[in-house]
Amino acid sequence: MVIRQSFNFNTRSYGSHKAEVVLSKDGEYSMTIDGSYAYSIHDAAAKRSPLYKDAIVKVSNEMLRAMEGCDDVYTRLSRKTPRLKRRASVESQLNKLTLKQYEREKFSLPMPRKTEVESDLQEEANHKFFSVWSSNSSKKSEFVSDTLEEEYNERISNWEELKRYHETIQSCIEAQANAEFLKEYNECKKTIEDELYGDDAYVNQQLFEANSKLNFQIPFDVTLDVDYNKVDGIIDATASLPSLITIPDKKAVPLTSGKISVKDKLKRELDADTANTLLGLSYYLAGHLFNLSVNVSIVRLSVVTGFSAYYWVEFNRNSFSALSFSSLYPLQNFFSHPNVIDYTKSSIELISESDFRQRIKDAIKVSDMLSHNPDLIVLSVSEAEKIIKILDGTDDLKQAVKEAKSNRSSVVVANKRYKNVLSEIDND
Repeated sequence: MVIRQSFNFNTRSYGSHKAEVVLSKDGEYSMTIDGSYAYSIHDAAAKRSPLYKDAIVKVSNEMLRAMEGCDDVYTRLSRKTPRLKRRASVESQLNKLTLKQYEREKFSLPMPRKTEVESDLQEEANHKFFSVWSSNSSKKSEFVSDTLEEEYNERISNWEELKRYHETIQSCIEAQANAEFLKEYNECKKTIEDELYGDDAYVNQQLFEANSKLNFQIPFDVTLDVDYNKVDGIIDATASLPSLITIPDKKAVPLTSGKISVKDKLKRELDADTANTLLGLSYYLAGHLFNLSVNVSIVRLSVVTGFSAYYWVEFNRNSFSALSFSSLYPLQNFFSHPNVIDYTKSSIELISESDFRQRIKDAIKVSDMLSHNPDLIVLSVSEAEKIIKILDGTDDLKQAVKEAKSNRSSVVVANKRYKNVLSEIDND
């Protein structure tokens, strides 16, 4: 990646020249004069130009944004989590769904009236018995009276035949249109009901379509295996990752000169970026899995590589839908959900497969306890230890922390009274 910014400058003796400031991805600055990298007697004049400093600042800022953008592709993956569909919204769609009906066209030709027929016959008689010598009024009257009923009945018969023909055509069109409307209605209704109630075939089809799109947003290959339980509304998913995920290891540091210095990230910075990338993936995938159907109330996700695992997490639809993904920081939120993870010193340690499966079973037991007892909450071990330090009478919490550490769990189940205590601590 190379950033360029050109500008023109003048010299007294040699007129106008074009300079271009070039910044490489390694933070190396160079300048061309009139398209050449070779030394030029005009270098000093170019650097004296006020446009030189502007060019330096522009390429520096652009490179800074580009490098931050490369980081964001990884570390802010959670911010691309889709908004969850609401059950009430889908139910409203179903309730508002109506079956269209074809509106028949009316037969527009008016029914013949006897007075009109009589008028037409009178006009015909005037032409037929025209004479400059006589009015022939008796012949005209006789013609009209003799032919009126016959002409009128013929016109009525023709009109009725046209009307029947029109109605026959409309009936054919109506039958075809209503059949199509019914087909569209039933298809739309089934789609909404499948989304609402989570039909297996529908969820599998949605998953197939989602799988083809997911990796467009993820900067590394992910293979997703999903097991769906329609009755309980639970998805158990496993995301398999490559053995090596290459996180950007360089950072740009702004200098007072307007330039930037490109340096290697510190180990703790790289570890934090890796953790945010791996944890952010869980939110992004869970959002898409929840949106397979509003029947999905729980998503349990394992993120693994080879025969080892990074972590397991369980998201509840209600709490997940309340998150603000535009400002979500995975490392701060992840531990408020039932999880299995070995997170130490800003890095996620791999867990052996056998140990991982047993710890997931224990974590699910904790989750089930919470779902059946509204007086319990989940705290991270660090949150529980904060409370223990400042509050007396926390023997139950101390025991919970002791058991959690013994079981290598990062969360404890505690009485919900500690929630207010934690809020007060966070506000101080």
